[in-house]
Amino acid sequence: MENRVPIGQAALRAGIGLVALTLGPVAHAQSNPPGGAAAAGSEPGDVVVTASKREESLLSVPISITVSSGADLMRRGATQIDDIVASAPGLSNSGGGPNQANLVMRGVTTGVSAGLQQSTVALFIDDLPTDPGAGALGTSDLRLFDVQRVEVLRGPQGTLFGSGSLSGAVRILTNRPDLDRLGAGFEASGSTTRGGRPSGDGNAMINLPLIDGRLGVRAVGYASDTGGYIDNVLTGRSDVNWVHQYGGRLMILAKPIDSLSILLTAAYQQSQPGASGSSSYAPPRGVSRDNTEATLVEATARLSNAIINIVTTADFGSVSLTSSTSYSRRRLLAIGNASGYVTLVGALLGAPNLVEATSSYLPSNSDTITQEIRLASTGKGPLRWTIGAYYQDLDGRGGYSVRSPAIGALIGVETLADLKTTTPVTESALFGEASYALSDKLDLAAGLRFGHIDQSFTTRATGVLMTNSFDPTEMVVHESQKESAVTPRFSLTYRPTRDLTFYAQAARGFRTGGPNLTAGLSPAPPPLTYQSDSLWNYELGTKSRWFNGRLRLDVTAYLIDWSNIQASLYQGIAYIGNAGDAHIYGFEGEAAAHPWAWLDFGGSFSFSHSELTKDVGNLSRTSGLIGVTAGDRLPASPEIKISSFLQGSFALAGRNGYVRLDHQYVGVAYSDFGLQGARFGGFNSLALRGGIDLGRIEFIAFVNNLFDSKGKVSAMDPTFISGVPLSEKTAIRLRPRTIGLTIRGSF
Repeated sequence: MENRVPIGQAALRAGIGLVALTLGPVAHAQSNPPGGAAAAGSEPGDVVVTASKREESLLSVPISITVSSGADLMRRGATQIDDIVASAPGLSNSGGGPNQANLVMRGVTTGVSAGLQQSTVALFIDDLPTDPGAGALGTSDLRLFDVQRVEVLRGPQGTLFGSGSLSGAVRILTNRPDLDRLGAGFEASGSTTRGGRPSGDGNAMINLPLIDGRLGVRAVGYASDTGGYIDNVLTGRSDVNWVHQYGGRLMILAKPIDSLSILLTAAYQQSQPGASGSSSYAPPRGVSRDNTEATLVEATARLSNAIINIVTTADFGSVSLTSSTSYSRRRLLAIGNASGYVTLVGALLGAPNLVEATSSYLPSNSDTITQEIRLASTGKGPLRWTIGAYYQDLDGRGGYSVRSPAIGALIGVETLADLKTTTPVTESALFGEASYALSDKLDLAAGLRFGHIDQSFTTRATGVLMTNSFDPTEMVVHESQKESAVTPRFSLTYRPTRDLTFYAQAARGFRTGGPNLTAGLSPAPPPLTYQSDSLWNYELGTKSRWFNGRLRLDVTAYLIDWSNIQASLYQGIAYIGNAGDAHIYGFEGEAAAHPWAWLDFGGSFSFSHSELTKDVGNLSRTSGLIGVTAGDRLPASPEIKISSFLQGSFALAGRNGYVRLDHQYVGVAYSDFGLQGARFGGFNSLALRGGIDLGRIEFIAFVNNLFDSKGKVSAMDPTFISGVPLSEKTAIRLRPRTIGLTIRGSF
């Protein structure tokens, strides 16, 4: 039986930059963020980051990192994760539509979808992981409103951030309550998309100091209605890929004494798309539009996230103690088109032309409790250090179900698949990192994390698609797995001048293993679990600023050895296993220039080349082939990515205004290994924005996808079983030309 595993599609909305050099949106000299102090040893105007879980100058931290301030995000019109992807070198999104993103860093991926495996890139909001390990089925698309900054950390971050950051991490850091100033803000946008329905969104924030300097509250709320533009030619429904999203945050900050702060955060987001955003790879015969699909059931993924977190920080002079306790609740329901299964089973029962619109339901729910406590030095001596402990308890529940009344009418059994899983996971770790100034120009740093993961799973299944039998007897499989991992990091930093830094780094990252949920149901059962995979990342980098900070330039070269890769294998059925190694090398460059008060320009460039170093004879591929050979390129990530921007400021009738042009080029990628499968990428996109500040109110007009590019940001191969098509070849394209207006106010 031929078997192909459906792979999610990608959603990558373009938007950044026109100057096609190695220039990028590295945050140029900005003041320290509100409520934050300058890092030890930083100069006035330095960008301050907390990538090492303590405040440091961006110029000094030995990590390849892109920082976007809240002001920069607003100027770019960035509202979602894809807007971060568009401007950060080395970062791409090869995943599905809304709520199904698959963030990829430096080409570390084996497909356009993360599937049931843990992502290779961790996503954090205020240092809280938003998505669980195995079984997340995609990355949460968090709304970017009232954000202090976003940090994109390239390379493994497992030493300080744990298992989810195999190849990197994205950190969204929100604005804290201001204890001294009453403030409020709002933002409202409306737009229209060529060939689609209008869109609109609204965001609001209020900051209330309840006791001056001691107690304050900050509340954020937002809602958006994104109009669809894809028509379903089978059902006759138009604009099916709409998205409704709403959410908010409530933050309460208390400082009973100067040396103690307590921050309570409650956040919630609900996202409900009408369809996945995929369309036919090529328009069906007789259809002239590209943005159409031909499916009996429109696939979608509905997601809600709720987080409660309390962070307590005590300052003891030379050291600080931080405790972070959180509870998160994640609910995802992926709905797919299972109509092909009805035709397949009907043919086995003697009804080969049976057609019925049938949905599959794939829930992925988790409740997670996380505790981290860390102690960090705050002095200005040559030794700086952080030590801590981490614990996470995750209760995961999932399943898969397909029911067909048409099959039920034939044999009296409607259930084609009914799978229920429980996956409790506990992870504990001790970690530490220290740097020592060997001189005023040379620093040596080392870090180590020792983690232990204990997980089990129970699978209960019935239905012919799960057990190859119509027997209603429930099959039960239970298995457990324990793993330990050590993730070290070493770096050497040399600063010949205060404006120039060179660094060398070696770091290890790992990704947790997990269960093969249907492995025990196969006549020739593959392993019931798969193990963690890991990689070593070696890099050399330089960070510099020139002409009194008017030009910033960062360049990094890296080499990655990825071992024991988690991949889809085949043994009677497709399953996740560990097989093969890969070799990846590349470089990244980004810069920002501010030559005159009225002009800013910049951009980024990244190149990444990947290939397998071992043959894997039983690797199950999206193109339907089985097996790969050494030298095959890894799928789903472009080798070249360029973004750039040009922004001019002006005065009009005594008011400040600006015009900004953004460009993005994404190189060619393929859905399968070795340049096979569906081709996507290879497109340019432009966006134009202009705004005028009237004091408390700002008006911004924008055009996204200025020249209406039809570029494919991801693609998925067709899926067949025994010659029966389960899905067509599809792609996710750039959103067609969108014209809109934003009104922003602050008080």
